[in-house]
Amino acid sequence: MISKQCKYCGKWIPVDQTCSCHAAARKQDTRQRNHDYDTNRRNKDAAAFYSSPEWITTRNAVLNLDQGIDVYRYMTTGEIRAADTVHHIIPLRDDWGRRLDTSNLMSVCSSTHSQIEREYRRVGKREMQKKLSEMLKQYRQQALE
Repeated sequence: MISKQCKYCGKWIPVDQTCSCHAAARKQDTRQRNHDYDTNRRNKDAAAFYSSPEWITTRNAVLNLDQGIDVYRYMTTGEIRAADTVHHIIPLRDDWGRRLDTSNLMSVCSSTHSQIEREYRRVGKREMQKKLSEMLKQYRQQALE
């Protein structure tokens, strides 16, 4: 069984469950935070895209392609962690044409996604994008063997 660690209390729980320490409160907080972001900050085209059937289908296909595993974590530490997010290596705002390109999409967990965004600022966006693209290609080649 694949487990995930609660980012609030650190307890390990099955990937298909939410930790009892924050389930109800987190759900409401997340909904409000997402609503505020979509209303005030997110590009309207991007907001529409993320609720489109094309994105939902592609997102699910990428999670399946990557076997539901956080690719970045696996390739950097060997740890197997469940992915719950699909990351655009080249963001929508930089290349709208690659929004559904599976070679630009990497399965990660939410904490890894935040870590990658920090690395873009720390290491440099272009360098990190190159590293992620190579890592993804290597992971998917290994998965086919």
